[in-house]
Amino acid sequence: MKNYLYFCLLTVCQIAVAQDIPPVSERADKARSEIIKGSYIVTMDPDEPEVPGLFIAAQKKSAHMGQAAKVKEDLADNLNIDGTVESIYPSIHAVHIKMNSFEAHLLNSDKRVLSIEPDMTLTIQGAQTNPGWALDRSDGATTVLDNTYHWNANGAGRTIYVLDTGVNTSLPEFGGRAVTFWDVNDPNHTTSAWGKDCFGHGTAVADAAGGTVFGVAKGVSIISAKITNGCTDQSYLSTHLTAFDWLASNAPPGTIVNWSNGIKAGNCSVPITSTALENAMRAAYAHGVIIVVSAGNDGCNTANYSPTRISEVFVVGATSSALLSSGKDTKASFSRTGWQIDLFAPGQGVPLYGNDGILYAWNGTSLAAPYVSGLFAIGCQRYPAECAKPQVAFDGLKDAMTPGTVTNTNGTPLTGATSLMIRQAW
Repeated sequence: MKNYLYFCLLTVCQIAVAQDIPPVSERADKARSEIIKGSYIVTMDPDEPEVPGLFIAAQKKSAHMGQAAKVKEDLADNLNIDGTVESIYPSIHAVHIKMNSFEAHLLNSDKRVLSIEPDMTLTIQGAQTNPGWALDRSDGATTVLDNTYHWNANGAGRTIYVLDTGVNTSLPEFGGRAVTFWDVNDPNHTTSAWGKDCFGHGTAVADAAGGTVFGVAKGVSIISAKITNGCTDQSYLSTHLTAFDWLASNAPPGTIVNWSNGIKAGNCSVPITSTALENAMRAAYAHGVIIVVSAGNDGCNTANYSPTRISEVFVVGATSSALLSSGKDTKASFSRTGWQIDLFAPGQGVPLYGNDGILYAWNGTSLAAPYVSGLFAIGCQRYPAECAKPQVAFDGLKDAMTPGTVTNTNGTPLTGATSLMIRQAW
């Protein structure tokens, strides 16, 4: 059945994003993201005889210098639209098109079209002493903290892509192991602002994954892809499709991607899904890419949202330190619940560096996710063969984790999700 999500433009349907809570205080607002007017993701049906050939031809022509614009024009002509083809995503047989809602309605009647959905904004969801409570908790089978972080390996030789607000790669915390690869605002690297994290979130995420002091994998290589618009925490669905389409075609098996973003509705009773986003992640997964995503910070159920509802991503919820002294890892009050959550990790009041090199206490499932990304890097360093197939890596990691310590926020037995807590034991 075709996806008529574009009708949201004509109704009261609204889409918002799972937002991270800034340093120290929790954020209680229900800010919504926006539907991008006149911007659509069109997914074609690969079972229609003509469709695969369209994308094969587009890829061949794009390989020739100066042919990109002509390829897009030819595809627009083939689809019989007056709109503009902005991007082509061969891995999922999809196209990003700028057109009006009437033209989108007409295009939906084309038998080659599987679904049309509006573009939308998304928001950014050895041994060591004095590691901070989060890292200290991450190496133990129990909640007893010993002010020391022990690790089996440091992730050297492995790569984590951080799709976020950029990373301050010059911080000593990264020891020269972090580089910028792409910036949606300046894809050709023409300005001095290229890749800079002027919001702060991406640097903290990278720090949790691979920082020298506060990171899980202290030898991993960090590759930053800035996907947010300017100095904001907002990005477009079409940008994420571009990133995952590239990863599906170019990233070697065992590559780890940290995706601390998310979409949500204004209330938990309104499911929001994106066929294109899920297909893009599935394509990368099928090529051996390990995708770690934050569960979300709205307290809703992961089963109702993309991409947390699909099994091809590894979903991470957040815990707090409130009841550690009682032997309990309490689910953070803002963390989503749901049986799709694969693992919980510290995500409230965790010490991490911001883009300015200052240490902050960060809150959010998006800060829990990179601890797990770092743990995958360690596991992939020790067992590289397991990481070539993401599901094998998923299962192997979960088998080594600590069961039974995660509780509801009030300390009662956890409901609605599996009580499995991060442990640096792989």
